[in-house]
Amino acid sequence: MGQYKFKLKRKKQVFYYLLVLIFLIFYISFSLIRSLKKSLFINHQERVNLIFYSASPQFYSLGLVDGVNYQLSFFPDLVLAVPGGYGSYRVGALGKLVELEKNDSLFQKVASYNLGNFSEFYFYKPSNQIFYGHRQRQVIFPSVKDFFTLKTNASFFDKIYLSLFFARNNRTKFARLAVPLLSEKANQEIVFDYNRFYKAHLGYFYEKSYRNENRDVQIIYTKNYQTAKAISEILEGEGIRVVDYTKSDGENIKNRCLVIEKKKNFSKTARAIADFFNCSLKFGETDVSDIIFQLNNLEASWEIN
Repeated sequence: MGQYKFKLKRKKQVFYYLLVLIFLIFYISFSLIRSLKKSLFINHQERVNLIFYSASPQFYSLGLVDGVNYQLSFFPDLVLAVPGGYGSYRVGALGKLVELEKNDSLFQKVASYNLGNFSEFYFYKPSNQIFYGHRQRQVIFPSVKDFFTLKTNASFFDKIYLSLFFARNNRTKFARLAVPLLSEKANQEIVFDYNRFYKAHLGYFYEKSYRNENRDVQIIYTKNYQTAKAISEILEGEGIRVVDYTKSDGENIKNRCLVIEKKKNFSKTARAIADFFNCSLKFGETDVSDIIFQLNNLEASWEIN
């Protein structure tokens, strides 16, 4: 009798472990398929932008369709504006700021704001170290190892895609962009000239499909016009046309940002805005434009001082 109970108990344990194993296999498979569908392998983009942060931070813009690639090197003593109400920071201190704030999306926001584009991916090695260096713009290209050892917001499949892209395209296939400076006087901050860079490179990071869709965007903000303007320039740097700014009463300031479109099927433009800024999508009436972009909670996280 005791042996029978023991065997029965063992069968129940085996059945339980089998159920857990099946669940894990199903869950992992579902996650991998979902990740693959959202990856660059399936979600065909014309251009993707990424930043590698180190003692010599690098920005790359990859032309996945037209084959036109850009590269830009920053240096540690260069001062950039940091969205989120942080004001201005030396590039070499951004890593420590990220660690203190526990907010690595700052890399993405800094690159997107200062360069006027959707900088989708960032790669870095977590550290409190502060870097120093004046006008030492060393050109560095990532290795395959970098994509899989550095901390990043890229998925496993995106890491594979990007590493393969760099393996196929050496540095001779990248056009180097200049870093315009606002001040180079002795004992003064060396500030990145955002306006000059934006005007000189408007169109470089266009996603032509956004231009072809020709969807107009109205931005609704509650407090800071400069924040709304900064976000609009990121959109326009991608080729998305902003036609209006409207100040609201601020009732929804704590709500998640919202992208509203009146079409039955969301356009690629609307989906791109919602995906990059992590906003909700909604069907609704629009008067002034094709798409309404309600900033809501973005005003704090993208605040420009």
